[in-house]
Amino acid sequence: VIHPYSLKLYNIEIPDYDMVQTPVIPVAVSLKYQTHWIYNDEFAEIHLKDITARNMMGGFVPSAGVGTALSRRALNTLEKINGGSPFSKNSLTEDYDSALKIHLAHLKTRFLFKTLPQTKPAKKWIWFGKTINKSTKEYIATRSLFPKTYRAALRQRTRWMMGISLQEWNNIGWPGDFVTLYSLAHDRKSVFSNFITLIAYLVSVYWLIDYIYGEFFPGTPVLSQLLAQHPSAYVLIVICSSFMIIRLTQRFLLTARIYGFWAGLTSIPRVFYANFLNANTAFLAIYLFLKAKFFKKTIQWIKTTNAFPTDIK
Repeated sequence: VIHPYSLKLYNIEIPDYDMVQTPVIPVAVSLKYQTHWIYNDEFAEIHLKDITARNMMGGFVPSAGVGTALSRRALNTLEKINGGSPFSKNSLTEDYDSALKIHLAHLKTRFLFKTLPQTKPAKKWIWFGKTINKSTKEYIATRSLFPKTYRAALRQRTRWMMGISLQEWNNIGWPGDFVTLYSLAHDRKSVFSNFITLIAYLVSVYWLIDYIYGEFFPGTPVLSQLLAQHPSAYVLIVICSSFMIIRLTQRFLLTARIYGFWAGLTSIPRVFYANFLNANTAFLAIYLFLKAKFFKKTIQWIKTTNAFPTDIK
């Protein structure tokens, strides 16, 4: 669902920029759809923090497709690069592929996070017989409904990861300056980091069981012995834990900024579910990609069933 002011915003910016993008904000659904809320959390963090930072530092800004407008010059440039078609027919994520080619062609791009002041009556809040109006902000963004089941999310995310992390790596490699390389590394690291996160969870559970066992039964826990022998490991654990707390705090604040306090609060435990889903996605993406490469077959585009977000309960 495109915001009514999106086209006006594109018309204002397109003469000066060749690719203009507004955020994509998943619609707020019932909290019982935790799989869908993973998208709410991630898009809030990506578009309010990551993409905004990359735009400010002049890095590669990936396109989210449905929130992107292209100038005529950008379309003509893509047509020349792709041999007659503005969009690559062989890419699983043609929006990301197009944005990368536009960036490498040194065309100007911009990510816009704009809000409009909006006044809504507060819910049954009456002060001395008067209804108090609460000023809120309305985001100029594309709203969308995402998969609400684990299987559907796995299929969609597998296509995204194959296209962004593996196919683009295979087709384009590592072009561009340092900032571009940093952006590409940020997008492609999930192939490895998703596995590392899952392994870290298993190791953490093991050490937790070991520590509890050592507290209730005679003997010093193995973890305590190792930390006593290697004090630097303790410092490393503290540093990593601090980064984790900072990241969880950022996700809470950014999700709450769009969807409210309770959505932000529940985003913290949802991170663990999201990491498990992402690890599964990485395994399936690598398997399907290597299978296609080994048998020299074209990677199949995995269709995602979409629904229009009306009367969502």
